[in-house]
Amino acid sequence: MLPADLPDDLATEPARDVLAALASCRAADLEREGIAMYVAVVDARPGRGSSDQPGASSRPADTRLAELFDHYHDALAQAGFPRPAHEPPDAPDLTGGGRELIDVLVVLSDHHLHARPQEVS
Repeated sequence: MLPADLPDDLATEPARDVLAALASCRAADLEREGIAMYVAVVDARPGRGSSDQPGASSRPADTRLAELFDHYHDALAQAGFPRPAHEPPDAPDLTGGGRELIDVLVVLSDHHLHARPQEVS
């Protein structure tokens, strides 16, 4: 059971179809912005504390972020961390070995932290 004092976006259930969530993020090129990944790790939204504060690891939000990270990492690892469809299988990894981490953080932040502005319809 989740703590009652979690922000609404962190109380959201993890995406069930993680591969579809990853495909959606890739279609939006979120990994190129970096903001979503920073927000996922530090939770730097206005009014939020920094994760490097003393005792921060005992905060419910930090624990929840770790649980969500593990959920997305495990699901993507089980799927073999699929490469983008437009990328050839032998393409070099331009992330310096961080492709899997980037995928996990982008999906987590897009599904839970709403780091990017909503599109206006």
